[in-house]
Amino acid sequence: MKKAEAKVKYYGTEHRKYVDMYEDADEYLWLNTNDVDLHPIRTKLPETPAWHLITNFGQEPKDQVFVRDELPYKIDALVKKIRAEVRRNKKLDTMSSKYRAFYNEVWETLETDRSYSDCMEWIAEQWYYRLNGKWFFIKGKPTYVCGWHWFYLNYWHIENFGLPQYRVRDREWFWAMWYFYNDTTVPIRDENEKLLYNDDGSLQLEDVGYRTVVGVNGLKGRRMGDTTKADEIEFCIISAMREGKGGIQGDSGETGQKAFLEKLMFSYNKLQFFWKPAQAQLNPRSELLFDSDDVDFGLQSIIDYATTAGKSHYDGRKLHCYHGDEVGKVKDHSIHERHSVVRRCMILGSRLVGFAMYTTTVDDMGLKSGIEFEKLSQNSHYEDRTKAGFTKSGMVNLFFPAYEGFEGFIGKYGENIVNTPTEEQLQYMSTPRRNDKGEWMGAREFLQAERDALTEAGDFVELAHQKRLYPFTFAECFTPPAQNIFFNMNILETNYIDLKRDNSAAIQGDFMWVDGRDSWVDFFPSSEGK
Repeated sequence: MKKAEAKVKYYGTEHRKYVDMYEDADEYLWLNTNDVDLHPIRTKLPETPAWHLITNFGQEPKDQVFVRDELPYKIDALVKKIRAEVRRNKKLDTMSSKYRAFYNEVWETLETDRSYSDCMEWIAEQWYYRLNGKWFFIKGKPTYVCGWHWFYLNYWHIENFGLPQYRVRDREWFWAMWYFYNDTTVPIRDENEKLLYNDDGSLQLEDVGYRTVVGVNGLKGRRMGDTTKADEIEFCIISAMREGKGGIQGDSGETGQKAFLEKLMFSYNKLQFFWKPAQAQLNPRSELLFDSDDVDFGLQSIIDYATTAGKSHYDGRKLHCYHGDEVGKVKDHSIHERHSVVRRCMILGSRLVGFAMYTTTVDDMGLKSGIEFEKLSQNSHYEDRTKAGFTKSGMVNLFFPAYEGFEGFIGKYGENIVNTPTEEQLQYMSTPRRNDKGEWMGAREFLQAERDALTEAGDFVELAHQKRLYPFTFAECFTPPAQNIFFNMNILETNYIDLKRDNSAAIQGDFMWVDGRDSWVDFFPSSEGK
């Protein structure tokens, strides 16, 4: 629904005054914008429903924030009642028997007692939102939250934090994953192999009728929570399908185990009963198996983790979802070889059945792993496709600057406070900072101030480290490790990035001893040089 339609629909009603305050929903959401090394991607959002069906309709824009769905009191009371009864039942002498008795009794009551019919409708509604997403009015604008993000905000507890807060950066991240998971389009080229564009600068796309994205390379700054979010998506995919296979693999066996136990299982154990399929084992330590003694009832789906960072762990298996955590930090194994194995696990013949999510911070990438992950990323540019419609790696790149979603710079409506905050935004900043002019800083200026201080101090090693911790651009993710103590790394890194983009000014040749080893060194141009 557009505002013009809404004015007609709600004319003469009590809601007319609010409609005048509202604005149209965005038709598109753009990804990878304002980065010279990434092609901007325009993604189409779902059609906006009738405004009165959207949560927060009929409120003033200033009061419209994200709101969670609350568990009905009747369900909460029923759960507590049956849990107490199960605990008192001495015939149930194991935790496993208590677990099964609890779930059986809760579901039998809900399904047979008509007084709980409204509760069953509410649970069905929750499942609808998980699968289809939900619309909210946020600060006067209809805003779509995809199903994975909605589930994350309402049910996915984070260790030492509780339920996540709504943030625009997360909304865009989840939407990107949702979009690429379902994407069946490829960019169109003319007879000269040049890309074709729409009037707004977006790529012209053709729907080929099959999925064209194997997965997403998610490069990020520190503490963005993408590991937790990727594990939540994996649960959403695998727990909603029969015979689904999901895997988690880190830069070491310990990293994979940590993501499984401390991220996925921690959150899973706190889920409400209606999100949990029949489970083969209580509190599993190595795999989450959705199965049942009744072969017609269990999903026979599984999520496990790799005990090694090597390529062989998932070799020969089918994977419907794969989370590669800290991919850019793999040191003793080849990222390229591992990705080749994982890709084969997700493609059956010509049919893509899986989805891969690579999440990594870039501050501790080693030289070899960094080079390999950079090569993987360079083969993952959205616009560069093979004849089959995939990128060379099958993956696509997704990058958000570190100042978007940066902790302490989030407003009332989940917005990124990138530039100078407003008076209203200051109230929601945990520790607002002023610059040397006495003005309040947004996240970009705050992070830039740290860079400027290191530059002024001549600490170029720490400056390089700071850029890798909190990259502003895609290229900064691949600056060399900050280990040099003799040269101005800021100048070297800038020139290095520029030469990678365009090496037409470079001269090929070799540095050689002029008069034998340990004499003077000079540069000798050569077409065969390094």
